[in-house]
Amino acid sequence: MESQSMASRKFMTEVVVTIGKEDRVLDAYKLMIDKKIRHLPVIQSDGTVIGMLSDRDVQRAMIVDRPAGNGSEEVYLNGTKKVSEYMSLKAFTAYAETPLGSVVEEMMLEKVSAVIIVSSTMKCLGIVTSNDIMRVFLDQMARNRQIFEQPMSFFFSNTLY
Repeated sequence: MESQSMASRKFMTEVVVTIGKEDRVLDAYKLMIDKKIRHLPVIQSDGTVIGMLSDRDVQRAMIVDRPAGNGSEEVYLNGTKKVSEYMSLKAFTAYAETPLGSVVEEMMLEKVSAVIIVSSTMKCLGIVTSNDIMRVFLDQMARNRQIFEQPMSFFFSNTLY
């Protein structure tokens, strides 16, 4: 029963913004800004997950232009670049019943900040991000009240000052 109560589906973000591989990176960037998100699962027309586009992938698509002589620079996205050119094909996925602890271990091991929660047919059901994990952590800490009963000075050392 313990693993069911900690199943990833209970902690995932269910309303997931997705994008297609033929969409423009510029459109993905606008979606990320508008929705205040950092990860877009990339799906096929039937909803099957085929990759992930992160804010770091979008940064790789940015072009820095340094006009000669004035020392300034301009950063912009080429409006014709496709998501398929920058997305990660190795999207980390887990099933909805996967224990959250296993998902967190995988995130730490692979140094990723999001895992797509999928059905047995690889359809996107949700996403677990580092923000979701922090929310779980804070909820647990609030329930235990241990960390919040200490004064802030308890957590910070003054030895460096």
